Amino acid sequence: MAAETLALMRQLSESGELAALTPERSWKEISRALLEPRPDVFVQVLRDCGALQALLPEVDRLFGVPQPAAHHPEIDTGRHVLDVLRQCAEHRQPLTVRWACLLHDVGKGLTPPADWPRHIAHEQRGLPAIRAINQRCKAPKDCQELALLVGEFHSHGHRALELKATTLLELLQSFDVYRRPQRFAEFIAACEMDARGRSGLERRAYPQADYLRGAMQAACAVAVQPLLEQGFKGPELGAALKRERLQALKAYREHHGTNPGRPAEGLKQCCRRQLPVPPLKRHGPQLLLDPRHLPQLGEATLRPRMHPFRRQQRQRPEHEGVLENLRTRQHQAVEVADPVAVQQHIDVQRQPLALRRVTTVVRLDELQAPIQLPSGNGL
Repeated sequence: MAAETLALMRQLSESGELAALTPERSWKEISRALLEPRPDVFVQVLRDCGALQALLPEVDRLFGVPQPAAHHPEIDTGRHVLDVLRQCAEHRQPLTVRWACLLHDVGKGLTPPADWPRHIAHEQRGLPAIRAINQRCKAPKDCQELALLVGEFHSHGHRALELKATTLLELLQSFDVYRRPQRFAEFIAACEMDARGRSGLERRAYPQADYLRGAMQAACAVAVQPLLEQGFKGPELGAALKRERLQALKAYREHHGTNPGRPAEGLKQCCRRQLPVPPLKRHGPQLLLDPRHLPQLGEATLRPRMHPFRRQQRQRPEHEGVLENLRTRQHQAVEVADPVAVQQHIDVQRQPLALRRVTTVVRLDELQAPIQLPSGNGL
């Protein structure tokens, strides 16, 4: 954009004329721009000329707010929102998804700076702001509803593989998937765009999407007629239907081998007890890590107390790999029985780790120092 044009736009923003725009006119322009091939450029230009502060101050406030680098390599929350919008355009998402993605993290702009880069409970904190934006812009009802649901539950979407069956059922019922499955499908799309809108992670697999779709199908497959034939009526019928759906989700989780508990639990158990990581698929591969070579990540949940490593209990690995700490960029040697399983497990559990290279087997005693990786190597 020419400097003269940007200067004129900035002058217009500072004049206060934007406040005279009707909500209908503002929404028409915003919605049209969000459906363009580069909606991120639209938002960036609004910010450069000062119009974003006038139209969407809650979004403008996100720029300069840091996030944990382990989950957000781009760090800046505003930059993350722009990246998510670009992913929406590349995947041709509808307006409802794009509007929800624009607003999904506004709660992080309300986090006290003393708590940065963590944003605990930003989902709930951001709901009043999303409601205010929806009302101020007079967004259509479907856009308003999805924006609120994505703002509240997008973290649930990212942790789908960890959710208990009861929490998964509550999530499905919050979206009324039995009557409005399309809204839940758009929620899944927004979560995937959020996950892909992270620097360097745009092409990373997002297994949560298929998992959530399968969970919805499992719950919706529960038939009402058998319960009616058993004599259930009124509130009793609703309670019985809920029980059957919960049992269906429990069976679904068991079939898919999901790992309940905290994100790091599977990796901790693998290291502490020499157990194979829960397979991601029915016949998934297994792995083995030597706990003496795990990087120190600086977080209590990833520094478990490990039992002494007994050489006679160790299985013979087939590979020796390099595990990178994405936070510190340090590399450590690890023993793995299957490198694909290691990387898949790390991706699913959202660990700040990455398996960067696999080489031939070497003796454990020879791995005294971190291995320096050449640039460009990957699994």
